[in-house]
Amino acid sequence: MSKAKVVTATVIKKLTVEDADKYLEHNEGNRPIRQALVRRYCQEILRKKWDLNGQTISIDWDGNIMSGQHRFLALGMAEETRLKNVSYYKTKYGWGGPCTMGVIVVTGLDPKTADTIDIGQVRSGGDVLFRKKLFPEDAYTERQLASLSNTLANAARLVWLRCGGQKVSDAPQFPHSEMLDFLNDNERLIKSVEYVYSEDEGSERKIRSFLSLGVASALHYLFSYAKWDEEENSEEPELWEKACEFINKFGSGIGLTKGDPILILRNYLTRNQASDTPLTRDALLGVCIKAWNAWVDDEKLLAPNIKLKKDEEPRIGGLDVLNEDDEYEEGA
Repeated sequence: MSKAKVVTATVIKKLTVEDADKYLEHNEGNRPIRQALVRRYCQEILRKKWDLNGQTISIDWDGNIMSGQHRFLALGMAEETRLKNVSYYKTKYGWGGPCTMGVIVVTGLDPKTADTIDIGQVRSGGDVLFRKKLFPEDAYTERQLASLSNTLANAARLVWLRCGGQKVSDAPQFPHSEMLDFLNDNERLIKSVEYVYSEDEGSERKIRSFLSLGVASALHYLFSYAKWDEEENSEEPELWEKACEFINKFGSGIGLTKGDPILILRNYLTRNQASDTPLTRDALLGVCIKAWNAWVDDEKLLAPNIKLKKDEEPRIGGLDVLNEDDEYEEGA
């Protein structure tokens, strides 16, 4: 006789930790717990970025969790974190009481279907930005808009890391909600992406033969705003034109003479592409910054000096130094 039961869906606008714990009492046969994922969800909940989005919690007809254990555990972790600093989370994020989350719980599912859950394509940062329509739709094809959105997502993450003093190699997660907040505060990055994209098209995609457009856009933005003072309300940053010139010459290779840091950089990256030990992303950023620092100060650069020394970390300016008032929470 079939054990099938009626499948029901219930909207719970404020699921409590106690509710989550009751569900977690029946968590047999689920996939391994990924603590990094729990921490990431925890930060989303604490920052009130976890919205009722239609994605369901799935419970089989025996009451066991099929999908949702990480969310339940994250809610408990969020409440534990809140209790350690109640005043901070009340002032910063408006938590006047225990942490809760909105969920849709579907019950009565066949346990055999568990392996068909959570196997779809993960929504990328580029997918999220594509839906936001941040670029003029009448100026680009759909393919170009998708490419621009992916480039912006990659550039935003790199700039976010540099602003936070983080290395790419050991960087924290960059949730979509954090990316959107960051872009809201750094809207001019969109302009950098459009500029680099147009330059790459104009130079027959020569920029991307050395750097991804996300890296090039992030560098253009950081170069442009290294000395920009927002309090002066300048329409354009002091170094915008210089950054554009750097990217233009880097992509085209035109007008470069011996000792020009841009030429040294191009030659170094060309040689490295044929190497058995390509540069790490952090080292790649480092040599680009080193070339920029020399070029913008009108200094010559010897070919051997482009290579980074041990523990050398070239800095661009104030933008890539963590502000003392900023807090980068674990897993955020």
